[in-house]
Amino acid sequence: MRFKPYLKGVTDIFAPRRCLLCGKALLKGEYFCGKCLTFEKNYPPSCRKCGRTISLKSETGVCSSCRGKKRYFDRIYSPFLFKPPLSDLIHLFKYTGHDFIGEILAEKLFQALTSGYYLDFRRYNGITFVPIHKQKLREREFNQSFILAENISKHSGIKAADTLGVKRPLKSQTKKNYTDRQKAVKGNFYFKPGERYKRLILIDDVFTTGATVSECGRVLKENSVEEVFVITLSIKPGRTEAAG
Repeated sequence: MRFKPYLKGVTDIFAPRRCLLCGKALLKGEYFCGKCLTFEKNYPPSCRKCGRTISLKSETGVCSSCRGKKRYFDRIYSPFLFKPPLSDLIHLFKYTGHDFIGEILAEKLFQALTSGYYLDFRRYNGITFVPIHKQKLREREFNQSFILAENISKHSGIKAADTLGVKRPLKSQTKKNYTDRQKAVKGNFYFKPGERYKRLILIDDVFTTGATVSECGRVLKENSVEEVFVITLSIKPGRTEAAG
């Protein structure tokens, strides 16, 4: 069930505001406490193929898990680890209809991009996102990656670009490894007719194996995009031994 503005007002009047995650009492107008909005960071240096933290001793800048993998994007940045409370917030955002949480998460992402990464948005022509199939869109009522991209667009002043579509719905990829995910998504995205872009930021909520964003990057690069910079709000922790 999605929050409605008038329901928010009613809640403020008749019940004390409490954090939607931990239940702590809050001031009026707040939805989460400070602790539940404090996320564990994904610290540099990072693998240039997956973005996970690697050893300072790495000579190649690639972790052992990414050795030999082809990625169809040029850069990757994920500021936070997919751990509680962020993983709980993302779940709440995606599966309970609380789409306003996307604005909160996008603000945290934008702060990380400008105060830690110091991204020069002016380099890019547009901000696009990983699409979802219309069947899933009907079930969820919104695409979480679109909401993140739309809000980053508003913060940065860079145009939001609806560039990709999905051919067929996919079953949950949660328990699949990189190879299986790669096979599942291969050929499932297409480039929408319209404006062409030279450099794009591609937004998603969670980086797991990278198969989905890599396939999106392949389609973009086949349609005149020279540079694809993948930015995800979070990344699932994994083994990141340096590969030389």
